[in-house]
Amino acid sequence: MTIRFKTAALSASALCATLFCVWMFAPSHLLQLWGVSYSESVGIVARRSGALFAGLALMLFMASDVPASMARAGLCAGIALSCALLAALGMFEFAEGRVAAGIGAAVVVEIAMATVFARIWRTDRALLRRAGPRRV
Repeated sequence: MTIRFKTAALSASALCATLFCVWMFAPSHLLQLWGVSYSESVGIVARRSGALFAGLALMLFMASDVPASMARAGLCAGIALSCALLAALGMFEFAEGRVAAGIGAAVVVEIAMATVFARIWRTDRALLRRAGPRRV
């Protein structure tokens, strides 16, 4: 099954916008799901993470109509890497007993996003290689 970049970008943008709202305005909900206690310092980091998700949501939304290019390939590679690292960290923290099983839902979504954006990156890269030195 092939997922178009536009579909992936808009879906990821919606997810990032949702995460922005949760981390910015109600971080205790996700933290509770993960078995992490809320504190003032955790709240600061959560809200700062929310700001990053807002930026990602906007970038993905604005790039959703962009044709295959080096910039789009870079965006896909970066998202794939970030999601893969987040999934690995989630599994590691669970294995170390620092988070609850609720982290599993996040890990599944992160693995799915990493896979989708890595596939788009590979497809774009192949298209750009065939196009020759005139990479856009």
